[in-house]
Formats: sequence, C-alpha cells, structure tokens
Amino acid sequence: MANMTTTAVLSPAVREYYDRLLLMTAYPMLVHTKFAQNRILPEKMGDTIVFRRYARLATVPVPLQDGITPPGALLSATDIKARVDFYGKEAIAA
Repeated sequence: MANMTTTAVLSPAVREYYDRLLLMTAYPMLVHTKFAQNRILPEKMGDTIVFRRYARLATVPVPLQDGITPPGALLSATDIKARVDFYGKEAIAA
C-alpha cells in the first residue's frame, strides 16, 4: 500500500486553510453622528458651545425704489447650547 497521509498526521498550519483576505469588522450604524458638526475648540474656553440660528425673514412682495431705504426688519435669534464631551476607548491587539 502507498504512503497514506491523514489529517491526524498533518500539522495545524498545513491542515487548516487561511484565507488571505481578512473578514470585515461589522460597525454599528451610528445615526446620531451623521448630522454632527466638527469644531476645533479653543483651550480654556469652557465646555459649552453655543450655536445661533436666525429665523427666516418674511418675503416682501413690494418693489424697491431708487434712493429710498426700505423699512428694516428685526431678526430673531435662537441659541442652541451643547455641552462638549469626549468619548473613546483604547484598543489593545492581543
């Protein structure tokens, strides 16, 4: 009988097949970060940032006249405050 090699004789490195392409890591779909804004914050300026949004002006369907200043409209602003926090984790390869 010819030499017969079984899987019990083979070393694990030869017996197992390793794909050269690594499996992709599944990442969670973080919807709350989709609409975030990145800002560089100055040092020692606190931990709260204030965003200001002005309300839309109403349209005025009146033609302008040359040399006459149109009446002004007051802007109304809304302040949106957000507290800055840092999140993260250290990754250690085993």
